Amino acid sequence: MDKLLKHPVVIIVITSAVTLFFAVQLPRAELDNNNIRFVPYDDEARVDSAWVDDTFGSSLFILIGLQRKYGNVFDADFLNLVRDFSENVESMDIVGSVDSLMNTDYISGDAESILVENLVPDDFTGSPEEINELKRRVNSWNIYDRSLVSDDFSATQIYVPLTITAENASDPEVSESFLKIRDMAHEQFDGLAEVYVAGIPVVSSTINEAMGADLKYLVPIVIIVILVIVYLPLKRLYFVIMSLLAVLTATVWAIGAMPLFNVKLSIISTVLPVILIAVGNSYGLHVMVHYIEGSGKDFAGMTRARHTEFVAGLAKFVRRPIFLAAVTTTVSFIAFCFTSVMPMRDFGAFAAFGVFASFILSVTFTPAVLMVVGPGPLVKISGKKTAGRVSYNDRIAALFVRITKRKWLILFITALVVAVSVYGASKLVTDNVFIEYFKDTTDLVKSDKFIRDKFGGSKVLSVAVEADSPEIILHPDTLCAMDGLAEYLAGMPLVGKVMGFSDFIKRANQVFNIDSDSGGGSVDTIALLDRASSVSKDMDVDRFVWEIKKLSNYDGASYYEIPSDPARYGKDDKDALQRLIGNYLIMLGSDDNSYSNDPLEPTAIKSTVMLRTTGQLDTGMVVREINDYIDANFPKNIKVTVAGGALVEGSTNRYVVNSVWVSMIIAFIALFFIVSFFNRSVFAGMIGVIPLVALVLLNFAVMGFLGIRLNIATAMIASVSMGIGIDYTVHFMEAYKHEAAAANYMGDFLFSAYRTSGIAIIADAVSTGLGFAVLMLSQFKTLGQFGLLIMLSLLMSAVVGLVIIPVILNWAKPKFVVAKSPADNRG
Repeated sequence: MDKLLKHPVVIIVITSAVTLFFAVQLPRAELDNNNIRFVPYDDEARVDSAWVDDTFGSSLFILIGLQRKYGNVFDADFLNLVRDFSENVESMDIVGSVDSLMNTDYISGDAESILVENLVPDDFTGSPEEINELKRRVNSWNIYDRSLVSDDFSATQIYVPLTITAENASDPEVSESFLKIRDMAHEQFDGLAEVYVAGIPVVSSTINEAMGADLKYLVPIVIIVILVIVYLPLKRLYFVIMSLLAVLTATVWAIGAMPLFNVKLSIISTVLPVILIAVGNSYGLHVMVHYIEGSGKDFAGMTRARHTEFVAGLAKFVRRPIFLAAVTTTVSFIAFCFTSVMPMRDFGAFAAFGVFASFILSVTFTPAVLMVVGPGPLVKISGKKTAGRVSYNDRIAALFVRITKRKWLILFITALVVAVSVYGASKLVTDNVFIEYFKDTTDLVKSDKFIRDKFGGSKVLSVAVEADSPEIILHPDTLCAMDGLAEYLAGMPLVGKVMGFSDFIKRANQVFNIDSDSGGGSVDTIALLDRASSVSKDMDVDRFVWEIKKLSNYDGASYYEIPSDPARYGKDDKDALQRLIGNYLIMLGSDDNSYSNDPLEPTAIKSTVMLRTTGQLDTGMVVREINDYIDANFPKNIKVTVAGGALVEGSTNRYVVNSVWVSMIIAFIALFFIVSFFNRSVFAGMIGVIPLVALVLLNFAVMGFLGIRLNIATAMIASVSMGIGIDYTVHFMEAYKHEAAAANYMGDFLFSAYRTSGIAIIADAVSTGLGFAVLMLSQFKTLGQFGLLIMLSLLMSAVVGLVIIPVILNWAKPKFVVAKSPADNRG
């Protein structure tokens, strides 16, 4: 490398060419926040969800809620707009058959036939009579409740199923279609209803949209913040620019390399430019602090040759501490490459590449530019400015020397902080929910809450049953088990709606037996009560009317059930009932496979469970209830699969937890060996990494006390803070070793160590911490939390490096400190 610095122009030309190459790749970078990317291909939840999609069609959908502030949804003009919107959306390539009040099926019939027709006729004009009939129809079948209409009739929901697979949900053209549907809804219903759009595809697309906006203004803000903070110790804009030169170049390299390897940016990647700029800045900062430190000599008459020699010596001197800092940080990022979460592995690989590139450029490219520019900027540093800077360093150094003399107080405070941190860390909750990435004030969060409050919710579970033959699937025992599960789940507050194959069998059985005699009761009286219940779904009389209907078999209500009693239906056994159910399928004549794999002879059927849950903890409760019910009540000759996006989220949650431990352990072990190796001392490794345990505990404690959940973004904090935080320890240990070895532990060597490296560490911690704090301006709540926690970690890391490490070194006086006095190569 020393020989390479003899050709600074060559270094600048090569670096510029490489940077241009990577810069050209930047427009090709793509965003992809499909949650399925966070789960390995062979994960059981992912495999089961793929099977359900292959068998019954894609389970991806968009939910559009429309709430009328005044009146209800049964308004002619409004309903006609719903129809127009549904037809427009249905014409899009990625959209299946849209389900809304204006284009869903209605099943009716008599003792001889079953009729499947549109809930709203094509010639609907919106007359009072037609509106009343629509209300009656909606009220006659509970499948519409909280799926197409809210209980109070103030809102309706449009269900937009998609024809794409989960793997393609974040393709650029698909995301554009999602956003187009959202914008169409807002435009078409503006002034008539409040529009709420939810669903997993919308979440992914909105994340992509917000990421793009974040990257446009967060990166410039980070650069500005670091420029301002770094200016304080460097005093001159020229030196500030030079300190950032390497890291900005390395950032272009790292981001530009991603499209070369067909790696797409995820929400985790949003922090990559910020991390690279904030972390890599420290390398250039240390170079420039030592460069300016050389101005304490008389450079007024410095020749270009003398300046070149000085810069070469400087590069050689700072190479070791910067290399150690870069290696430790790089290793902490490489630790992510051993996790099973692909976006975290991508992040780790390219972050490691960017950090190490920052080191290489700091000790080659930056010195080369300094050599080419020449000694002019140094000559301009006058005595007053230099004296002021030195005095400032002296005050900082003197302050820390006084602090380190209070050894026992520092150790007591450290022990107390660790004890409190252990307690706080025990409160940490692990949960990964994409909707919680956003701030509560965003439209997406409001929409998701609306869908949960008024309808079934935006989370989906699929309960799929498969057997060897249609006879087993259509047997009353199988269908009664499915229907029993639906009724059981309907009583759970966390479950918003259950719909499935059994609902259509029950409806067919109801309308086919509409004329059967089930007991007395005045039909005229029942009709009046039925009309009264249509006024609002929020009436207690609703359930009362339904019970009266069943008693009198009004509208066949007594037969809204799975046929299971042979005597009731005049059959000899349940096999005959199975054949009756098969006849119902023939009369229904539907080719819709959303709840069965065959319209006439299915071997697999499905129920869809809409959840009102937000986190994985409450979702897990529902899943356990489902599995317990299946084990206790389902026939043993069928196979039941519980799948869906909610379970994929659960897998993501599990992999995130595993990734935290894997990356932490790998980073801890690697950092220990690196520090031990470069100092030829195991004790040095212990001094370097043991304080990091307290740092990680403190992080988890803050999360526990503040209620910040451990998710994909915050899971990275432990390893990142370890990798960055140890830099300060490494930098100060190198300065301490140099000064202590030179003075053989005599005199004010600690003051000298603080004076040479203390100001750089403080400026680095403050600038890097504030750089991360910029993430608090992000549209993502979780990235704001990430920025806050990293900022706190960096400040605590600086305290560890400048206070605790010196106390330990002064107390232990380890042999590795003075084993060999490093040569001063600063020139």
